[in-house]
Amino acid sequence: MIITTRRQHLLRTHEHCKIHNVDELNPHESLELFSWYAFRQNCPIDGYLVHSKRAVEYCNGLPLALKTLGSSMYGKSLDVWKSQLKKLKAIPDSEILRKLRVSYDSLQDDHDKDLFLDIACFFVGKDKDYTITILDGCDYYSLIGIHNLFDRNLLAIGTYNKLVMHQMIQEMGREIVRQESPKALGERNRLWNHEDSLYVLREKIGTRNIRGLTFDTHFLKEDRGKWNDIGPHGESWSNKRKRYPFAFFSSLSIGISTKTSNEVVLEVDAFAGMSNLQLLEISNVRPCGNYEKFPKGLRWLCWSGFPLQMIPDDFPVDRLVALEMSYSCLKKVWNGVKHLILLKILNLSHSNNLYETPNFLMLPNLERLILESCVRLVKVHESIGHLEKLIFLSLRNCQNLRKLPEIIYKLKSLGTLDISGCTNLENVSAELDNMDSLTVLHADGTRISQLLCITPEVKAWPWQSSLRSCPETSLSFLQSLVHLSLENCNLSDDGFPSEFGNLSSLRRLNLSNNAMYCLPKSIRFLSRLEHLSLRSCPKLKNVDCLPQNIEVLRADGSKLLEKISFESQGIFPKLGYESCLSLMEVAGLFKLEPLESVDVELINNLGLCDFEAVEKSPVELLSSVVGVSRWRAACCNLELPYGSQLEGSTWQPSAAL
Repeated sequence: MIITTRRQHLLRTHEHCKIHNVDELNPHESLELFSWYAFRQNCPIDGYLVHSKRAVEYCNGLPLALKTLGSSMYGKSLDVWKSQLKKLKAIPDSEILRKLRVSYDSLQDDHDKDLFLDIACFFVGKDKDYTITILDGCDYYSLIGIHNLFDRNLLAIGTYNKLVMHQMIQEMGREIVRQESPKALGERNRLWNHEDSLYVLREKIGTRNIRGLTFDTHFLKEDRGKWNDIGPHGESWSNKRKRYPFAFFSSLSIGISTKTSNEVVLEVDAFAGMSNLQLLEISNVRPCGNYEKFPKGLRWLCWSGFPLQMIPDDFPVDRLVALEMSYSCLKKVWNGVKHLILLKILNLSHSNNLYETPNFLMLPNLERLILESCVRLVKVHESIGHLEKLIFLSLRNCQNLRKLPEIIYKLKSLGTLDISGCTNLENVSAELDNMDSLTVLHADGTRISQLLCITPEVKAWPWQSSLRSCPETSLSFLQSLVHLSLENCNLSDDGFPSEFGNLSSLRRLNLSNNAMYCLPKSIRFLSRLEHLSLRSCPKLKNVDCLPQNIEVLRADGSKLLEKISFESQGIFPKLGYESCLSLMEVAGLFKLEPLESVDVELINNLGLCDFEAVEKSPVELLSSVVGVSRWRAACCNLELPYGSQLEGSTWQPSAAL
């Protein structure tokens, strides 16, 4: 019995049901289905192929949309097709949305409906946990609400924990918002279209109905060329500014930021009427005026490219749950101590001028602190030790950071620490053994020798000018780690302590771009290891005794790698071996040997009698994981699906490398 439903939980109540999620159609299947309804045949008629593909692209593999749109196009002229497709860019097809809306209307209450609309307008493509944190701060019960959206297939989780929504579902949600006030933009409760946001702000017609707004100058279609020192229609800039609170500049010297583009000058009182605004995402906007009438109830402020050197004292931040100012010109975040008891996310990444962090003493609920690529940052404030709820800290690529406060190692909730690219960081302390909660450590390209050393003295790394000493320690503190990344740390064969095998919880390990010839024997004791990355290890020759639970091995670019073997027989993980030009053997899968050493009967069965005909041809191994790796062969020309074996024997092609 096959049952189709939008409600997954109805199937979960029956333990013998096997649930299969139906994927979208691929482009070829979509075009065929669309053609059956638009042309009554399996392909477009002459002259309609290009426009049919545009219609199919709009439907994005959704069968219901393909059928509905195809039927509506049947028998119409090419001019009508062009007009219809142009209209779809501005206004979605009403019949498709009417059918899709059934799932939205079936949501049990206004809470879940409002949650769906906020996600459709502002949070598609963002991290699920990040979104839940923000929306919980807007008085939602986000976790159960999102699960209800999953159950009705209105939302899904994609790669890297990102929220995914089908394009047509998202358009349906946004059209519901648009229909609330089709003409009066300032009366809508959510503004996601950048042109609409510009109009509302420029005309200062925002009302208390608006609870969310996004505005990014990168997405504006308006011809910015007409906004110069002489305004549109030849008006002088001074006169134009009296009529409009915006101006576009080809360049505006207000600070140094890596994210350079045209900017907009914004009079702050453009937000004066939006007293209920909670969600605000703006980019490349320069404020003009004071913040007396700026919305006081903001929960999420994402201001990319913030142009000031410090957040003004009268800026209302008291109720923020998330403050994001990436690519800002901040040198100092704020004066003194701010009492922000609701703040859970602080993101100042890529703020190239920032030289010190704020005082964290009165941020008791901060959970995520992101300072990635703050290249001038030299100091982390000692008060970071008071962040008892901090679970995520990223200092990635803070190249001028030389030390961390010792108190940072006393944080009891920190689960993820990223110090990758902190090339000048010197004092990775033995106090790490106090961080029992640490499950993810990224330390790519750092002086990680101090972390791994277990004897009073170790050999200096190439970038160290003299021998260094470090206190005797062990790797016992790492037993909580689930994910460890030590890429490009210049680790060699003798750089791994025997205690490395004590990482009993480790599931993902990245040792790419290191200088070892082979893996340390202690790797075999990592009984839970599932994913191992050894990409571009220039000296690596052998990978052997891999633990039995290994599921993925990536060794792409390790050009001297000759052999891969496993601790137990019958283990065949997914392999990535692109550009491993010296690879001769993967135990249990294939082994390359000279033809003269192989049984003559087997050679005849392979049809390899004419050696001269194949002498100059390449051997291509087709990998189901990463495509094709090429060997230059002296004696044969074979092309075989990766992992294939000849019946009754192991595949033994010849290759002189």
